[in-house]
Amino acid sequence: MKLRTRSPWLIRHQPKAEAKMRLFCFPYAGGSAAVFREWSQKLHPSVEVWSIEYPGRGTRRSEKPFNQLSHLVDALLPELRRELTIPFAFFGHSMGSLVALDILERLAMENGPEAMCFFASACRPPWCEARRPPKFDLPEPEFIHEVLALGGTPEELLADKTLTELFLPFLRADFQAAETFSHEMKVKLRCPIHAYGGLEDPDVSREDLSRWQDVCETSSVRMFPGNHFYLDSAIESLMRVLSRDLSMRMVEIGGRPELSPGV
Repeated sequence: MKLRTRSPWLIRHQPKAEAKMRLFCFPYAGGSAAVFREWSQKLHPSVEVWSIEYPGRGTRRSEKPFNQLSHLVDALLPELRRELTIPFAFFGHSMGSLVALDILERLAMENGPEAMCFFASACRPPWCEARRPPKFDLPEPEFIHEVLALGGTPEELLADKTLTELFLPFLRADFQAAETFSHEMKVKLRCPIHAYGGLEDPDVSREDLSRWQDVCETSSVRMFPGNHFYLDSAIESLMRVLSRDLSMRMVEIGGRPELSPGV
């Protein structure tokens, strides 16, 4: 089941009347809300999964994508803020982690609601130097080569000229938004950060992930088998660890601990 909310930015995949918390999931560059569609069945019934739908893909294919991350957050934050009415956590993968981070910092600066925890996945913090030059402005053949090297994008998608013409504009916009987002935090986050990554990820190392500790009081790093898109290849392990970390956090804040996986 997929249910649009009052906002085109938010997809609630399986409404749960008895939900004790909401997990807001932010997709990677080129990704849509559908990336997290199955998570509702894999996580405990107490967890209601919401996904962010960026313009230019999924249910918003006709809309122009953002190529500046701060502008994207300007538009998203008012829509998201009104749904932060029960305990919540953020999960961002790659570019999604940067979007989530910017939102968390803005909420902290306005004394807004605080997340229970933040899961930063396959993402180097924006204050760390990139390992490789930006990809977003490469000529088309090289850009496609770099995208395929990351994994996660079917080769047949980029081999079809018609699909490529539809897909590349918002993919380039996403890469530009992520790769040009240079940021120094103005405040520290009060929520813990759990940094997840793939052992074979060529762009994001364990050392990179450990730098998330710079902006919070507590953090942890967990590596999974796989590359930048380990969340596909190691999904069952990811769901177990994610459920455990959510459960432990619920215990710490006095909530209910039974958030074990539903698989």
